[in-house]
Amino acid sequence: MELTASARAKLAGPGFAHVATVMVDGAPHVASVWVDLDGDHVVVVAWVDSVKHRNLRRDPRVALSVTHHQDPYDKLDLRGRVVEMVEGAPAEDQIRAVSLKYRQRPYEVAPGERLVILRIEPEVAFEQTFTESQRQRLEKALGELSRSPAPVQAALRELLAALAEAGDGDRRAIAELLAAARGEGDLGRAEAALS
Repeated sequence: MELTASARAKLAGPGFAHVATVMVDGAPHVASVWVDLDGDHVVVVAWVDSVKHRNLRRDPRVALSVTHHQDPYDKLDLRGRVVEMVEGAPAEDQIRAVSLKYRQRPYEVAPGERLVILRIEPEVAFEQTFTESQRQRLEKALGELSRSPAPVQAALRELLAALAEAGDGDRRAIAELLAAARGEGDLGRAEAALS
């Protein structure tokens, strides 16, 4: 898939990424990583035989999330597959280059340290950026949520998570759920609350 310009900017910037892989028993494993781009591939450098490297040799499926380094409400989530693993000098060169982005100095590869480039082909991408007014409304709602009883907090957290993942087509269904939960017949008011 071709990445959008804003997705590419997030990946090229100094925001940390979180990579999720699948353990042998099916449990998820998540690790913070430095990330870069090579064409339309996302590039992560890992230690040979690290948990993520072993997981991806067995099952190449991967999910990755990165937020803008100056705005945590501006995020990119990707799902894809590792299509190539390259060890040796290319991996050492890659980590030195990406280290400049994150640390403003080259990474010093220790004697005997074995690195591998994990080249990820994105299959699905989801970007989310809140406007300033949406951020203020979200922060206000989260503040009110903190004063609610625990079951209400749990339900609202689930709703906020669903809303964050929802595409435009799902927003009407969420608005209907909100209207039903409020006992309101006015679907327009519930939809307006989501926009």
